[in-house]
Amino acid sequence: MKEMASKLTEEQRRELAEKLDSDLDEYMNSLEAKSSKYMDGWNQENWEQEMENHPFFNSKVEDGAELSPLMQGMQDLKYSPEENSPEELAANYKEDGNFNFKCGKYRFAVASYSEGLKARCSDELLNTRLLSNRAAAQFRIGNFRSALIDCRMALVNTPGHRKALVKGAECCLRLRRHSECVDLCDQGLSLLTKDDEELLELRRTAVKAKAELERDERRRAAAEKKERAERRRILEAIEKRGIAVKRSAKGAAEDLELSDLEPTHPAALRKRVHFTEQGNLAWPVLFLYPEHGETDFIEEFLEDDAFADHLNAMFGPESPPAPWDLDSKYRSGVLRLYFEDQDHNLVPVDTGKSLLSVLGDSKYIVTGGTPGFIVVVDNSDFHREFVKKYN
Repeated sequence: MKEMASKLTEEQRRELAEKLDSDLDEYMNSLEAKSSKYMDGWNQENWEQEMENHPFFNSKVEDGAELSPLMQGMQDLKYSPEENSPEELAANYKEDGNFNFKCGKYRFAVASYSEGLKARCSDELLNTRLLSNRAAAQFRIGNFRSALIDCRMALVNTPGHRKALVKGAECCLRLRRHSECVDLCDQGLSLLTKDDEELLELRRTAVKAKAELERDERRRAAAEKKERAERRRILEAIEKRGIAVKRSAKGAAEDLELSDLEPTHPAALRKRVHFTEQGNLAWPVLFLYPEHGETDFIEEFLEDDAFADHLNAMFGPESPPAPWDLDSKYRSGVLRLYFEDQDHNLVPVDTGKSLLSVLGDSKYIVTGGTPGFIVVVDNSDFHREFVKKYN
C-alpha cells in the first residue's frame, strides 16, 4: 500500500482524498435518514406500521417470507409457548392489549386479550383482568352483550371484582337489563364498600330507568287494551248495521276483522273508519269523477250525513269550481251519484239519503275499507255515454 501510495502523483492523491471524504459524507447521511423517523417518536398515524416493523411486536409475516434470526428470536421470546409459560404468555398479551387500548385500537385490544385467555393460565386473577379488560374494549366498540358476558365470567373467577361489576352494570344499562344492573351494584356495595359512589349512581340510574320502562309498558298495555276494545266495538257496530264488507283473501273464510277495513286507496291510508266522540261512525269516502279522471277524498263522512250536505259544501253556489272543472258544470243541483255493485251494475244513489242508509243497502259492499261513489253531471253527454256502457 505504501509502495502504491508513493507512486501516486500529487493530483491523484488529491482526487483520492476527495472521494474518501464524499463516501464518508454519504454514509453518515444514510445513518441520519434511518434514525430521523424516530426523532419525534411514534404518533397516531404511524404507530401500527412501526410496531409491525419492530421485531418485538411484529406478529405476522408475508406469505413465503422467512423471519430474520433477530425477528424470530424476539417473537419466540414473547409469544412462543415453548419459550413462555402460560402465565407469561397471558401477561404478554395483556400488556399488548393495554397498549392497544390506550392507543384507541379497541378491536386490536380485544384480539390481544383473547389471545391471552387462550393461554389458559392458572392465575385466576390474571384471567379475570383479561376478561374485564376485554369487556372494557368490547364496550368501547358497542358490543355490550359480549362485554356483559365477559364481566359475568370475570365475576365467576373473582367475585367482587370491582372493574367487572362496574362495567357489567354499565352494559346492563345499555341493554336495558335494569334488574341485573341493580343486582351487580348490590353485589359491589355488599362485597366492597357501601359508599362506592359510582356503583350507587349506577344503581340509582337503573332503578329510575326500570320504573320509567315499567310505566311506559303499563301505558302501552292500556293503550293496546283500549285499541282492542275499540276494534271490537267497530266490528260489532258494522255487523249490527248490516254493512257488507269485502274480506281480504287472507280472512275470506273467517269473521270480519279490522284489517278488512284498512283503506287501500293512497289518499285514505291510515284514515280507517272510527267512532266520533258522539258515538257515530265516521268513514273515509271517495267521490270519483270518471269524466276527468279525478278523485275527492272525504276524511270523515259521518254515517248520519246526507250526500247532499257534502255535495253542497263542495259544489254549492258559494263554492268555487274545482280546478279541473273548466266549464263550471259540476254544481250541486245537477249532479247524479252512483255506485257499482258486485255484479258490476250501476246503482243510482238518492243524494238526500244518509251514508248509513246506502251502506246498509244489500247491493252495496265496502271494498278496500273505503266507500266510493261515482259523480257525474246529470244529462250531460258523458253521463249518457257512461250509463250506456253499463246497460
